[in-house]
Amino acid sequence: MGFFKILLSGNSPKGVREAMRMSYKKHLRLALRGMASMCDDPHQFGLYGALSTRYMSMGIQMSPALEPVVWAELTPFILMTQANAVESLAEYIVYKEMPHAANVPWLEKLINNALRKPPASNESPRTMAPMGIIYQVEWCALLDPDVKIPLEEEARTMVSDLEDK
Repeated sequence: MGFFKILLSGNSPKGVREAMRMSYKKHLRLALRGMASMCDDPHQFGLYGALSTRYMSMGIQMSPALEPVVWAELTPFILMTQANAVESLAEYIVYKEMPHAANVPWLEKLINNALRKPPASNESPRTMAPMGIIYQVEWCALLDPDVKIPLEEEARTMVSDLEDK
């Protein structure tokens, strides 16, 4: 099945998952060929490309204003191993579009485990997690209290720091 046919056949969970996998692979290949000027990490570019392509297939125009939301939404997936990231991002899209068909317990476990640790440095992708709380991305509903409460506190601190400037 061709990429666009799979992308458009996103009416089934299987079609959504396959479209996301194919989109990730396509964007990863582009990044590995040096065609990803916005991101140094090919894996991260693959994830970004897959999610932004899904947004566009739903009629949502990518814009500079939407880019921080996409990166915040990708935070837990960036923190996972590559194999888990691709599969859980695909499952996450199923969760967003047809929650009844998603493997929610598996997805919850992976997202919570990825976000459970505080950022190791200011350069850690984990520093974007509070932005997910601020933007109220869909994975917020999957967070365990021991993950959500600290992230909400980090988000409050971020907002307060921005207001003080």
